[in-house]
Formats: sequence, structure tokens, C-alpha cells
Amino acid sequence: MDESVYLETSVVSALFDERPDPVCRVQHLQSQQWYEEEQHHYDLSISAIVLDELRAGQYDHQDAAVRFAETLSLFAVDDEVVGVARIYAARLVMPQGNLGDAIHLAIASINEVDYLLTWNCRHLANPNKVRQVAEINRRLGLMVPTIVTPAMLYREEKP
Repeated sequence: MDESVYLETSVVSALFDERPDPVCRVQHLQSQQWYEEEQHHYDLSISAIVLDELRAGQYDHQDAAVRFAETLSLFAVDDEVVGVARIYAARLVMPQGNLGDAIHLAIASINEVDYLLTWNCRHLANPNKVRQVAEINRRLGLMVPTIVTPAMLYREEKP
């Protein structure tokens, strides 16, 4: 069975974001390269919150990002997910005002996803957060997904 990857909103968006800003450009190219080379090794999924976040506002690549996201397996945002997200926020591991990042993490944890793929290095792919998340999830009886950026998730090439 393939390992599973939860695509957080920033990765789905980056796949289609062609703005010339240097950071956007790097994330776009690395996301595309990862998708082209690696996606067939994994079961990819998103959640309803990814769709909500992609549909919010208006931006150039919105239609393409939403259409792509709609082709992926979808996890629901239920009471258990929101409850775990609130625990992350209450323990100050994730922002308290907007539970979006906490919900992404809760979905990946509850659904035992192997990897949470994100460009959010402040709240998710942050080594300082990983220890805290691991401790909370251990107490809750949840697994801890490996939280990485597309630049980090490559399979070892066999000789």
C-alpha cells in the first residue's frame, strides 16, 4: 500500500501560482517538480477546509487550483477534528484566532496520514512545533504525521 500525503492548501495553491515573486516562484517550481516526480508513490488527499480556503477570495490561479483539488480524496471536518484543533490552539501550538492550520494538522493526525505536505513553515513545517505536537498527540492517542515541504519529500533512488 502506498503511503499517504495530505496536501495542505499552500501546496495546492503553489502548484498553480505563477507570480514572479521569488518565493512564490521557488514554491511553484518545487511543488510542480514534486508532483510530477513523486505523486504516483502516494495516496493524495485534502480536506473540506482546503477547498474552502482555495475558494475564498479571488486570485489568478484560483479556478485551476480548485479544479485540481476537487479530483483528490477528501477528508471531512467533523466535531472530532475541530475538538483536536481547539486543543492545539489552547496549548498554544497553533494560532488561536484562526483554526485553519490546527484543523489541517488534526485531520492528518486523526486520519493517520503519513505526511502533511505544506509550505507553511511558521505553524506547520516547523521543528519547534513538532515536539509539542508529538507530545499532545501522544496524550490524545493520535499518530504524528511527518510534516514536510515538497522540497523534503523525495523517495531514495535505488541504484
